[in-house]
Amino acid sequence: GGFAFPSMPPEEVPITPMRQEQELTELTAAGFRCAGRGQNTPVFDNVGRPIAGSTEWVLEVYARRANGYLTMIFHCPMGYPIAAPRVQIKPQRGGELKWISPNTIDTWHPGSLLVEVAKELNDNIPD
Repeated sequence: GGFAFPSMPPEEVPITPMRQEQELTELTAAGFRCAGRGQNTPVFDNVGRPIAGSTEWVLEVYARRANGYLTMIFHCPMGYPIAAPRVQIKPQRGGELKWISPNTIDTWHPGSLLVEVAKELNDNIPD
């Protein structure tokens, strides 16, 4: 169970603290490191301006690799987990953050967890 927000359409329901805790617990149990508890930030448009009234939960997650870390940034929109997160990665050897859409995002459903995406990325992105 979760919290009910009967007057809000699903795309406007904020992620619940219980769901955040579940995501953090599952990621940590699988050996990933999380940068704190994530943060709620505005959603930005394609020119970098915040979209009024928008919020997403952003969580930075690290996978230890032989020569450093793979950085994954999950952007969980309003309506998450009904709405799929967006994901950025940064390879350990530097480089720019890039958006990626792994299979676990393409087949996302409300029962999916971020740890499933993190495992897929960690398994499939070379060191």
